Amino acid sequence: MSFLLVGHKRYLIKCGCCNEKVEIYYGDGTLEINGVMGSAEDWGEILSPLLGVGKREGGGMARLARWSGAWEGS
Repeated sequence: MSFLLVGHKRYLIKCGCCNEKVEIYYGDGTLEINGVMGSAEDWGEILSPLLGVGKREGGGMARLARWSGAWEGS
């Protein structure tokens, strides 16, 4: 089950050779990736090793939280 995050920004990543895609909605400190909702911090913990993000420059969780808009208005 996927929640449509009204008013949230979206990335749509499509494969170049087939019809597969990944939908990422983000904002307010949350990310929804292909229907799986979680906090930006939780997704940061999961994705940091895959993206090669280490502890430098505020760590992957902090960078992903900033990217998702978690710190907008701070």
